[in-house]
Amino acid sequence: MDKKGNIRKKMQITSRKTDKIVMKGILWILGIFVGLLILIALIGELSDRIGKASLRPYRKRLDTYLEKYQETVKNNSMGQYEDESDENAWDHYSNGNFAEFASSKSIILADYDKTELSEDVISEIEKYSGLEESILKGAKCKYCHIPYNFKDQENARFPKIVVLKQTTKYMSVLAKYYLNNGKNEEALEVLKAGFILSADLPKGFPTLISEMIKTACDSILLSAVECGISKDSFRGAELQEISKMLRSEHGKNIAETVYFEQLQMVYIVENTSCIELIDVMSMSSRGDRGTPNFLRQMYEYFSFRLLFIKTGFSPFMSLANGYEPITELYEKIKNAKWNDIYTEQSKYEKEILKSMIWRIIYPGLDYVYLKFLATDQRMKLVDIAAQLKKYKGEKGEYPRDLNVLGLDPEILLDNMSGAPIVYEILEAGKIKLGIDIEKATIPDENPYKKAFKYFEPIILN
Repeated sequence: MDKKGNIRKKMQITSRKTDKIVMKGILWILGIFVGLLILIALIGELSDRIGKASLRPYRKRLDTYLEKYQETVKNNSMGQYEDESDENAWDHYSNGNFAEFASSKSIILADYDKTELSEDVISEIEKYSGLEESILKGAKCKYCHIPYNFKDQENARFPKIVVLKQTTKYMSVLAKYYLNNGKNEEALEVLKAGFILSADLPKGFPTLISEMIKTACDSILLSAVECGISKDSFRGAELQEISKMLRSEHGKNIAETVYFEQLQMVYIVENTSCIELIDVMSMSSRGDRGTPNFLRQMYEYFSFRLLFIKTGFSPFMSLANGYEPITELYEKIKNAKWNDIYTEQSKYEKEILKSMIWRIIYPGLDYVYLKFLATDQRMKLVDIAAQLKKYKGEKGEYPRDLNVLGLDPEILLDNMSGAPIVYEILEAGKIKLGIDIEKATIPDENPYKKAFKYFEPIILN
């Protein structure tokens, strides 16, 4: 064999040895990688067991809350009618026509907040007269109980309460229509039933979602009330009736609702695997993507685990770790004013947000809390506006200050800043009623501050 052949043979042998070394290196790295994944999964599963065991004390707290809730179901409605029926309001609120209207393309859904009703909106009103009838019947029921088994998450079917938000848009438009046609009694009846529906939701289904929908419903109905007050549609006793509607929920302890919602997560995760929890936390949406892909599932599983490296790769351990400071916070704020609540919350927030899973959940709870307070404050402002209109109707002019009205001092204080409501007598007999935004202690970086209708003043002629 010539010299060139020997060199070629030696190169082939060297190449094969190099390939073997490279392959061994790749397999070794792959083995370490797979081993690490297995180790993460094993540690994560063990930590999950410990985390779920740590959640048991909070489940006992939730059981206590659920027992108290069951005791309040009977006769839990607003009780503003003398001829109340001994029925469940949900039997009327779950009317299939509501879902049909909510999914429709009715112009009412787009134009419900406009002051003036177009001919197109007016023509749409008659198409959905059954909605009014169902809500009026529901409002006259003694109680509202929305069937949902918190303890059976596997078989629990979430009630379709979102459609009721859309239905209140119809009620708001209908009230404006009645007012425009001089039918004040009918308008008040619609608004009264709408506010009872709104109040029934969190009583019949104690979750933060129902509180969110209640807040949205109240805001929608308020637009019709404000429209009627600004147009001088209401008089004397009618204005008093409006005040009665709007005062029904003042002083509600929303902090308890938020804590109750946090405890309900115990039942949601109790029999949940990590992969199932990924769906619960909306980190994937397999329902919209067809058959799950194995590699994608594995990627999501281990990516999710790695988020919780500080708690043994376990979201359940992370969840459990956040409950202790949250419970301490709740005990301090459950009967406190908003400013005190916000001060205490800021002290605990850093500790709570050390838990990765609460970093995902907590901001949403904070927003719901703020939104409720803002809408409740708006209701107080509209209530005061109604009292001012009533005073002017009786005395011929607006009072020199709000204290003359003899209202509850709490109503005259801003929910968020605790400062007195701003009341100014303007030129030409007008008055301005509102909030001093500079005193509202919402952090400047909070994106919801600019969105709150709460900050818009009410101008009365």
